[in-house]
Amino acid sequence: MAVINSSLVEGGFELAGGNPLANLMKIGGLIETATRDPENGFVQKIATDREGLEVVDNVIRDSLLTINSGVRAIGELLAFAADEVERSSIREIGWLIHGLGGLQVKLLDSGQLVQENQQLQQATAVSS
Repeated sequence: MAVINSSLVEGGFELAGGNPLANLMKIGGLIETATRDPENGFVQKIATDREGLEVVDNVIRDSLLTINSGVRAIGELLAFAADEVERSSIREIGWLIHGLGGLQVKLLDSGQLVQENQQLQQATAVSS
């Protein structure tokens, strides 16, 4: 388990070890709304320190791997059981994959946000 320090939540966020998808809900609480930064324009910050950003980045990567493994397994299952799967089940699996694709996009966007915050912290540390 890891604790992410945050100025938004006293005592920080405690993440469950080995359960990246459950941790995603907690990470959403770290992301502040976009604010105007005099040097960088509008910046959406993640309210944590450098170590916290690394943990968030790892959770995002682990979640993407988990989703990818599940989607691949569903594809393999459908390929081998295509003749025996109910039409309604195929439709439901299609909507599941559609939703997982949307989640992957959000995770990739969040990963980009983590990288931007890491760069911002590095630039701030260098100029100090």
